[in-house]
Amino acid sequence: SAAMECWERLLAKQGDHAEALSILAPYYESQGRWTDFVEVLEAKLEPGNDTYASDLVTLSQVYAEHLKDAAKAFERGLVALSTVPTRIDLLQPTFAHARDADRLEEFFEECTYLVDLVSDEQLAYLRIIAEVGAKHLGRLEDSLGYYERILELDPADVSAVNELCAIYEKLGRWDELQRAYERALEFVTGSAREAELLASLAHLSANVL
Repeated sequence: SAAMECWERLLAKQGDHAEALSILAPYYESQGRWTDFVEVLEAKLEPGNDTYASDLVTLSQVYAEHLKDAAKAFERGLVALSTVPTRIDLLQPTFAHARDADRLEEFFEECTYLVDLVSDEQLAYLRIIAEVGAKHLGRLEDSLGYYERILELDPADVSAVNELCAIYEKLGRWDELQRAYERALEFVTGSAREAELLASLAHLSANVL
């Protein structure tokens, strides 16, 4: 429309014009003009702004879904997570973007910093840190400490115990593996997993210990 053309001309002359940015962003979004949309939203980003975190999340989603730019999606998602560490709903999508952009090391390091800035959300961080470290980066020793922290907060987390067992086995740390099996048995009474653990413990005792 003629009005939008005027706003675009104004923005071309003054790239940080707040009113032009706030009008053109939703217009570009409604038109599916995603390259223009992210350009405007990037220009609108202001760390002190009330919409800063939500704008970052929107940018991350648009980069991923519409522009197929995993690196940019990861970068914006990580800044959003760092800005509001309690937004644990951002952990999985940011992890996915990091994996697609081959930047899991950065994601891992940032999460190991953020986990100590939150309280109620610690388990969510610990679980994803341990998983990324053990299964994607091969950092088995680092992951052991995070699985132990998970079990301090949630002793009945059978998945964490199973992962501990797997890591101790890979590292050949048999005494610790035995303790991990015994710990797992406390929480799986009466299940098929109990029989499996007992058999593993028997083999371990007979062949290694």
